[in-house]
Amino acid sequence: MVNILIVDEDVSFCHQLKENLNDVFHVYYAHSCDDALMICQRASIDIVFTTLNLSPSDLSKCLTTLRDKHPETRVIAISGQIMDHKQIASMIKIGSLGVDRVIKHPFAKSDVTHAVDKELSTCISLI
Repeated sequence: MVNILIVDEDVSFCHQLKENLNDVFHVYYAHSCDDALMICQRASIDIVFTTLNLSPSDLSKCLTTLRDKHPETRVIAISGQIMDHKQIASMIKIGSLGVDRVIKHPFAKSDVTHAVDKELSTCISLI
């Protein structure tokens, strides 16, 4: 079974995102970076979804630690912002921290399933 972790401070957003995932996935929730890292220590997480709403230091800590300790875990970031030059520069920095894919919010179920399918196929090809 594929394990997916959703990291966001907003509980309702976590549930909204889960509704867009297939029932074949086991979904965990974390509402802080520390919670997310504890879950990753206890469970083998295949994909992490995180919004860019976490504080920049929390997001940086979470992504850096995740990459160091669990390099095989794929990371999908969700952004609800229209990108200007400053935000694009920020996205490049986020990419250097280990985000594998970014999807835009609001999203359709097909956006979420497409992102998951792409990241799972990447996991398989890395084996």
